[in-house]
Amino acid sequence: MSISSTAALWRARLRYWVAARRRAALRLLGRDSEPGDAYLRIAQALAEKHESSGMSSEEAMECGLVEALEILTEDGPPQVAAALKADGPRILAERRRLDRGFEKRLRQRWGSALDLYYMIAVACQEVGAEGYQEANQCDEGGDDERALLEAVSGLQARACRQSLEVLSLLEAGFPKAAHAVSRSMHEGAVVASVLTEYGSTPEHSEIGLRFLLFDHITNLMDAEEHQRYAERINHEPFTDQEMAALRTTKAAVLERFPDLDRKMGWAGDLPGLRKRTFEELEVIAGIDHLRPYYTWASHEVHAYPKGVRLNQSGLDGDLRKLAGRTNAGLADPAQGALIALNQVTASMLTVPGVASPSRIVASRAVMALLDEACEEFARIERELADERTLTVW
Repeated sequence: MSISSTAALWRARLRYWVAARRRAALRLLGRDSEPGDAYLRIAQALAEKHESSGMSSEEAMECGLVEALEILTEDGPPQVAAALKADGPRILAERRRLDRGFEKRLRQRWGSALDLYYMIAVACQEVGAEGYQEANQCDEGGDDERALLEAVSGLQARACRQSLEVLSLLEAGFPKAAHAVSRSMHEGAVVASVLTEYGSTPEHSEIGLRFLLFDHITNLMDAEEHQRYAERINHEPFTDQEMAALRTTKAAVLERFPDLDRKMGWAGDLPGLRKRTFEELEVIAGIDHLRPYYTWASHEVHAYPKGVRLNQSGLDGDLRKLAGRTNAGLADPAQGALIALNQVTASMLTVPGVASPSRIVASRAVMALLDEACEEFARIERELADERTLTVW
């Protein structure tokens, strides 16, 4: 037997000895042994059988380990799964208790900022809902204004929902996931700004309608992609009649706007839109200065090396891969989400029929709260760093 094989054998014996001591301790505590111990138990039993047949102890253990793995590979998964399921309630109850404790401590630290965040989210939700209801009941305005209202109010409602998603993620200790959602909110803020800025100009008055009709272009694209993979994902493909209806609808849309079937076709030929990129839209919207924050949040969305490196947490260079919750890093996603929500709501107030004196006052109040909330998040983040009380769970 080689030196490496001998070392592996002794490591296996050590693992078995540790596991045996652990099982004994669990029995004293009244808890069953874990399913993962089965491998070493079976290997030991097989090794003893081989040794009684005249095989040396080293060879017996080596054969036992190989045969145990074969047995568990064939029969083990259902048994292990059953054991895990049986022990699941105890495991989950313990984890949920720890989670509740973590969330309670996080709220003690961040509660003042999170409450300000919630106030702003609720205020924007009410402003958007009331503004849409009033404008929707107004008989004035043509089809272009109606389409612009539907497009921008849809973006504002989506931003309200996403802002609450960010809040839930922050309260649970998942700021990196919240950062990913805030990135999407920034995209909505950019598009809403572009729609309202150019929807009031004669040469681009149909941009709201173009935005809504562009959905029919993507509908057919999505359906064709589904058709390509329907069999492999075990889904029913669309019928020929359904696909024909989608193509007919797209053709009708293109009769109205022949240039809609291209990248970012809803935007038409806006000034400054040469390569038809989102970065150009940011410039057109006048909020391209937020690009660095958008890029930073993008690292959480894409599976690139920097995203992996950033998914670490710790102090004094003692970094650990973040596989769960953390009480640090809430400020950036919270600020990004609040800024984007305010921008979308402000854009909606410029749609004809939406603004009113009370809603304008409410919007100004939200802006004041926004500054206070952003500063409060930043203050707590600095406090956490100074106290060096980073927690990872």
